Amino acid sequence: MLTAAIMSRLPYLSGGALNALLQQVLPESGFEFDTLKEIDYWPNFRSGVQTRVEPDVIWHFDWGCVVVEVKRPGDGAQCSSQWYRELESLPEEYRERPVLFLALGGNHQHNQTLFAPLLERLEAEEMFEPLPQLFSSDWQGFAQSVFALCQADTGLWPNTDRRVLEDILAALTLYRVEYREHHLGDLAKLTYPSLGALSLLRDWPIHVSPNNKPKLAEGLSALALSGLRMTQPVGAIADLGAPAISAENHG
Repeated sequence: MLTAAIMSRLPYLSGGALNALLQQVLPESGFEFDTLKEIDYWPNFRSGVQTRVEPDVIWHFDWGCVVVEVKRPGDGAQCSSQWYRELESLPEEYRERPVLFLALGGNHQHNQTLFAPLLERLEAEEMFEPLPQLFSSDWQGFAQSVFALCQADTGLWPNTDRRVLEDILAALTLYRVEYREHHLGDLAKLTYPSLGALSLLRDWPIHVSPNNKPKLAEGLSALALSGLRMTQPVGAIADLGAPAISAENHG
């Protein structure tokens, strides 16, 4: 459902918006992505090591294709042997032009460690010339790229681009993919009924200093905590099942 909800919207973007998005997801590839011709969903190929192989998505462009293997948020690491089967099973006509491979979802850092061994294997077996370019992105990074484009005021793209991008973000939100930067100071603006949603703080990079005062992890802006009071130790944020923070003025 996630794959279909996101990928099916890409063809509705203008060439400029699509290129801007995929340039962020597939950085420094050397290709333009404004000529999306077709999308294949779960094509069925035959591999030399497996009779049925189904890459999740293939984007076709004038210059070649991008093979995409998708994992849902929270599904964990991707598997290089699965990547190998999907690339090895590509029909000959696909390999006659450049091939890019995108691992979307799973642990981004782990995925990157799988690139070098896979490329060595493909090179030794002389299956591709040139070798495929390999890329990885988690869903949060993808969503942040979409959100950045929504906020950009280029004046060059039609209004429909913003609507499509917002639809993509709405679909990602259903899968609890967070793309906005949060600040603790924003909690003071919450009304009382909203505090039930504080379980979302589980993923905030917050830790406790030795004197038991909240300290923001590197990367978050330190905003004032006025208007908030702790009803439990800050360390309980990691195990929120009930609100650990309440607002002084519920409004």
